Amino acid sequence: MKRIFSVHKLIAIVLLGFCFLNLQACHTLKFEIASEQNQTVVQDTNWFFLFGWFPTKEIDVSQKCPYGASAIREQTTFVDGLISTVTLDMVFPRSVWYYCLPPGTSSKTTAEVMMKEGGK
Repeated sequence: MKRIFSVHKLIAIVLLGFCFLNLQACHTLKFEIASEQNQTVVQDTNWFFLFGWFPTKEIDVSQKCPYGASAIREQTTFVDGLISTVTLDMVFPRSVWYYCLPPGTSSKTTAEVMMKEGGK
């Protein structure tokens, strides 16, 4: 009897498929509102269910950054992709960084300045 797949080939195929599934999910999104120098960075993880379609909670940025946010960066890290792969995308975490404005800076003021500068 001739074997079609050896154990080594089967392991290689499984590892290659696992790597492919993890690499396709890695991406970063950064939304900049203002360019402030003195920023506090708050890191959080947002959790979703069923391929990222259903969030587990609604996020209020004013709770993370009481004086407003100058930027928000969202990224699928390797660990996030690993968790989603192991759970077959039933659980889908996303890492988020909030760049908070310092006290005394109004997010409305910085948004108005950016609009006057043409969104630069």
